[in-house]
Amino acid sequence: MFKSLFVALIISLLTLSAYAQEDMSKAKGYELNPYDVGVKREINADVIKIEYTNVYISKDEAKIVGTVTVPVKYKVLQLTVDYYITDRSRTQSYVVILDLIKGAIPNTFTFEKHYPLDLTKYDFELLVIEFINEEVDTHSI
Repeated sequence: MFKSLFVALIISLLTLSAYAQEDMSKAKGYELNPYDVGVKREINADVIKIEYTNVYISKDEAKIVGTVTVPVKYKVLQLTVDYYITDRSRTQSYVVILDLIKGAIPNTFTFEKHYPLDLTKYDFELLVIEFINEEVDTHSI
């Protein structure tokens, strides 16, 4: 049986529609995580764990580096993670589409993506996670 999970609200990260700029206006009533460079972040839910850090490259460039881990009881059918950075008014955002690379361990993925750094416009961050899976029998493993 296929299950479709859309991880909606994890550790005060707000989930938004992946490509709709106008959806940022819906987030005005919610508190978002502050944008930080060099601070390790962790999102840990029963079905997914994400660890990431924004790394300073230069005054005009940064990168987001991290890992995604899914318990082996799930067969990952589709997994996408998009990273949003928004300004204080929450009217403009920059979207970083993360390219997930399968790791050597089952159900692990890594990502590293460069993006322009503009500390005058980056106040808050959030992740949009779409996860489609199938639960598998792990008793026979």
